[in-house]
Amino acid sequence: MPSFVGTYAPAFVRDDKVENLKAILILPPMSILSDKDVLHIAKLAKLRLSDEEVKKFGTQLSGVLEYFEQLSEVDTDNTEPTSQVTGLENVTREDEVELCEIEDQLLECSPRKVQNHSVKVPKMM
Repeated sequence: MPSFVGTYAPAFVRDDKVENLKAILILPPMSILSDKDVLHIAKLAKLRLSDEEVKKFGTQLSGVLEYFEQLSEVDTDNTEPTSQVTGLENVTREDEVELCEIEDQLLECSPRKVQNHSVKVPKMM
């Protein structure tokens, strides 16, 4: 894994005097990912990239990796794993079959052939 020490990326800092967040634009890092890496990722995503896009996305993806590197430095030893924070559990209901009063009328207005009380459609596979 490449080292991200000494690289720079866009950041946000709190200005305590003004009490708001200000964006600080720092020049993006030199591309940590090689053009070959970016092209491989694009191939996996089934994307065709121009040479200009390879350079642009290489820098952007490297910035994303920079943020992940910063996250890996956070001490999470005393933090419980969390999958969600709302406390809601299984907000679902049982499926209930209900008869439709106008089912026959709906089938009659179909432009397609009706077979066994269903609209017949062409095979997709």
